[in-house]
Amino acid sequence: MLASAPAHAQLEWMQKAAGKAAGAFNPRVTKLEEYAKLMSMHDYPGAAAIAEALVKDDLTARDSLLNVLNRNNSNLQQSAGMAAQAQAGAKNYARAIELLQIQLDAVPELARRVAPAGLLQPKLELARLYGLIQQPEPASAIYRELLASPSMIAGIENDIHSRYGQLALEQRDWATAEQQLLLAIDGGTAAGTGPQGMLAGLAGVFGATREMAVALNDTLSISDASGQVVMDTSEPVIAKEMLEQHDPLLGLAELYWRTGRSKDVADLYQRRFRKHVEAALTRIPAALRQAGSANRKLELEYARMATLLAASGRDDLATEALNQALQLNADRLQAMQKNTMPEALGASMRVRRELLALALSLQLRQPLPAGKDMAEVIGLLLQSKSLHSELLAERVQAVALSPDADVHRLWERLNELQDHQPGAVKERGELSVKLLARIGPQLRIAELGQGADFITALRRQLQTAGLWSVSAYTPFDFTRQEFSSPRYLGVLIGAKDLKFADLGEVTEIDRQVTVLRADLSAPPTPGARPPIPAAARQLYQQLLQPLFGKQLPAGAYLAVLDGALGLLPVEALADANGHYLIDSTEWRYLSSARVLLRERAAGSHDGRALVMASPGFDTALPAAGAARTALAPALRSMRFAALPETLDEGRAVATALSRNGTVVELLSGEQATAERLQASHGPRYLHIASHGFFLEEAGTELVNGKGRDGQAYTQATFNSGTSSGIALAGANRGVGGDGHGEGLLLTAQLRQLDLHGTELAVLSACETGVGSPRIGESIESLRQALEVAGAQSTVTSLWRVASVETRDTMAAFYDNLGKGRGKAAALRQAKLSIKNKQAHPFYWAPFIITGAD
Repeated sequence: MLASAPAHAQLEWMQKAAGKAAGAFNPRVTKLEEYAKLMSMHDYPGAAAIAEALVKDDLTARDSLLNVLNRNNSNLQQSAGMAAQAQAGAKNYARAIELLQIQLDAVPELARRVAPAGLLQPKLELARLYGLIQQPEPASAIYRELLASPSMIAGIENDIHSRYGQLALEQRDWATAEQQLLLAIDGGTAAGTGPQGMLAGLAGVFGATREMAVALNDTLSISDASGQVVMDTSEPVIAKEMLEQHDPLLGLAELYWRTGRSKDVADLYQRRFRKHVEAALTRIPAALRQAGSANRKLELEYARMATLLAASGRDDLATEALNQALQLNADRLQAMQKNTMPEALGASMRVRRELLALALSLQLRQPLPAGKDMAEVIGLLLQSKSLHSELLAERVQAVALSPDADVHRLWERLNELQDHQPGAVKERGELSVKLLARIGPQLRIAELGQGADFITALRRQLQTAGLWSVSAYTPFDFTRQEFSSPRYLGVLIGAKDLKFADLGEVTEIDRQVTVLRADLSAPPTPGARPPIPAAARQLYQQLLQPLFGKQLPAGAYLAVLDGALGLLPVEALADANGHYLIDSTEWRYLSSARVLLRERAAGSHDGRALVMASPGFDTALPAAGAARTALAPALRSMRFAALPETLDEGRAVATALSRNGTVVELLSGEQATAERLQASHGPRYLHIASHGFFLEEAGTELVNGKGRDGQAYTQATFNSGTSSGIALAGANRGVGGDGHGEGLLLTAQLRQLDLHGTELAVLSACETGVGSPRIGESIESLRQALEVAGAQSTVTSLWRVASVETRDTMAAFYDNLGKGRGKAAALRQAKLSIKNKQAHPFYWAPFIITGAD
């Protein structure tokens, strides 16, 4: 029956029947079009107002002579159904129930007898709404009525049994819940190949699509008109969806757990759930199975079953279920890499991290967590970190190496679109799909294998070095079936051993990091002997002592750090004896442990070095100069002071490199332009001595619109590509007056550079290593941008740097490289030479090296 169909379907039918031009002459069609438009925009109150007006008119006309041609009250059925849909969207459930009753009452008796299926949709919606307002009795009565009318529910009996069972479960009516859920399960097994089974298989696709939408918009949060945050993307995805899975098998497992029938939970998993998943996988169409997105629902079902198995004391089966969820997720991510842009995979990777958090929680609750299961989870955790950045880098490389002019045209236009307005987001998605179609065959797929194998491969690469990793995860309480506050897990991998320890709550540790960074980045009082900051000792005790003991053994270490810890110079921590770690240890940072195993393409550099120093910030650039971009107001307020001292640094660096036989191009003043940098291709060394900046507000954009409940909302998005950058010639003109960003090279533009073959990129500017910490990914900063662009290793700074010490550090660094030292050792020696003159970490600790040695 048309009146029970969704609004957009009704509109499409009417347009086909009467032609689109009819809207100009038929006021009702015009109102339907406006209603459909508002519903598509989630403006539910606006749509409800239109539909309610139609209901009022249709009620008035119901008994009039004009209704002679409309004895079946189809208009009233239509308008009441539309109004109910809009009011439910606006969470006006009581009014939506009234409207559904009006819709049902408007169906003539003859239609009830001849076509009872037309009553089905409004009745199901009525039952759903009664459940939402905690009125189970009328909802149960509707389900019983429907189940007593087989002709009305033909083909969807199992769905009715499942809904009724879930309602009874929520009301703790255990007997009814078990009866209905078993009927749904038995019927589903028999009819699993029917339309309902196919639709269930498609649920994962819709979930994956929602993930992509959030990722593409870089959504941070959504606030209502009063400023109250109603959506926070930092909340676990699984907490929102996994615990609300309404599959009848999971409902029955929950019932068994709640009623203390632990053995039945295990039997249900072993005898029925496994077969259910196997059957579901066979029902997924081949095209969707190849794309991988359909796995998502099954991942969450396995995860939910695992939590119930663990709560029932079957940790062995829970481990198996989580392993299956992780494997489905790995298959999905690997398949999606072939046909989905990297930006859209961020939320899907987040689901993987949360599945791993469940697996970690399960292992850590053991009295003595150890053995192959824990090693497997740790390996998967390390293997999964910074996948997003790796995929971005792979795409940049494929574009750089492509001879196709259309690829470069698409890439240029794609990177011009940095805002989050609907039009830009839509175009960005369309361009990315076209780009992926052209470069897809050249992309390497990031494999997600076994965790234990990953650790074995790491050990072969580590040799005598130690790998220290700290990862944030959100623990799950299997007894209470809820997530708790995020914590850090520390891992130490050596050539032969594997250690791990829970390090504490993320909030408290991040607070200490903030305190220490404030201490380190503040210039000390001249002449005073600087004490070791208390936070430097405290963080050592909390982060390293559980794994290394009170004193860190001398040697070389690699650090893979998560969240705010990526802003921490580990060398500036102090052990129990009051010694800075730089005194006896060498540190190199990695965005991901995968870097150690990555096969790098043969270098394409020409052996030259490009050094840029002391740019002319007030230079007037020609019209065809640097790339232009829309500027955030925060960037408009910046002014860059001249840096004549960096010319000394540039000359010192050029001299040191020349002594090594490297041909150096030194650009300064008006020659040190963004355009010149963008035109370079894979210099062996890239060194930029200029101002760098990180302004979080410059990357934050507020987009006003309507939410799903029709209310006015503000969507806060964050684009790391516009929050940081470096200033080059013409920057002051680019940020002032009618400037369009000339002279600025933002992170988004740095990612587009061709640095494949570049062995080392150095940004000896202020805060070039600072950025937005994101759990599970490397710091989104200029440093990450250089890695994405192809640089094998980078040197960046964590706070505003003293010019003289910067010059001396860099000159010594390049001299040490010329003597054959590795990059990490060369930088450590340069920093120690500064420390011997200036003991405070402000002078020697800001620069860190990331990437290959």
